[in-house]
Amino acid sequence: DQILQIDGKNCAGWNIEKAKRVLKKASPEKIVMVVRDRPFQRTVTMHKDSSGHVGFVIKRGQITSLARDSSAARNGLLTKHYICEVNGQNVIGLK
Repeated sequence: DQILQIDGKNCAGWNIEKAKRVLKKASPEKIVMVVRDRPFQRTVTMHKDSSGHVGFVIKRGQITSLARDSSAARNGLLTKHYICEVNGQNVIGLK
């Protein structure tokens, strides 16, 4: 599973220590988390922002970073994952 939000804060790209700090500071009465169950391969639909970006950097087919609050981050992309297809076209091995 993947934690996408903790108490309304997008946490894509956070390390485990930051997530622990936020959880420790959260109200003991109510903590709202958005969680996604990830299969091995899935389809993600993203939308470009006003500058034409979806919010991730890719190098040699692997996602190397995510922009905070971007479409990529909100839709659960993760660093170190690989892009297999774009709009139905296989991109494995393409530059």
